[in-house]
This record gives sequence, C-alpha cells and structure tokens, in this order.
Amino acid sequence: MADEAQGSRGSGWAVASFVLGLIGFLVALTAPIPFIPILSAFTWPLGLGAMIAGWAARRQARTTGDDASMPQARWGVGLGCLGWTIQFVTSAIKVLIAIGFIALLINNALNSTPTPSP
Repeated sequence: MADEAQGSRGSGWAVASFVLGLIGFLVALTAPIPFIPILSAFTWPLGLGAMIAGWAARRQARTTGDDASMPQARWGVGLGCLGWTIQFVTSAIKVLIAIGFIALLINNALNSTPTPSP
C-alpha cells in the first residue's frame, strides 16, 4: 500500500509537470503577439513549475522504480524549458526593436534641420 501511494505521488508530479509545461509552452506561443503581453508573462512561472515538478517526478521515479512516469516528467521539463526559450527570444527581439526605434527617434531629432520661414 505504501509503494502504491509513493508511485501515485510520483505519477502526480509527472502529470503536473507535463500539464504546466504544455500550458506554459502554449502561452509562450502568444509572446510574439503584441497585444497580449500580460498573458505571455505567465510563461516564466508556468515553465518554472513544470521544471520543478518534472525534476521532483524524476527523483521520485528513480527512488520508487516507477519508469512509467519518466517520459511525462521529461516532456514537462522539456516543454517548460522550450517555453522559457521562446519567451526569452521574443522578449530580446522586442527589446532590440524598441532600442532601434528609440535610436531612430534620437537620430531624427539630432539631425533634423529646421525649415526656414519665408
């Protein structure tokens, strides 16, 4: 009975990892959409939760010998990491675009010549 409870707990961690990782990945796919910045901010905690739950599931599976939950745990960790990567890359691109736009505005302001009045 104790082995069964430990196995189900490890399986629960694996399912939680997979679900959090999948939701985090799907939310990260909204990151390039400019009008949904608040939603894509949830990628960071969802990905972290997926990674922590996946690592806990893998540790639990190693100690109990429950190999059935290992693939779900790996997928959860992988999807969490992939979501973080997508979020980081899209955030970096957005920052670079903003820096370029600001530099363009500054350049135009410094190089503009006033038109003489007639």
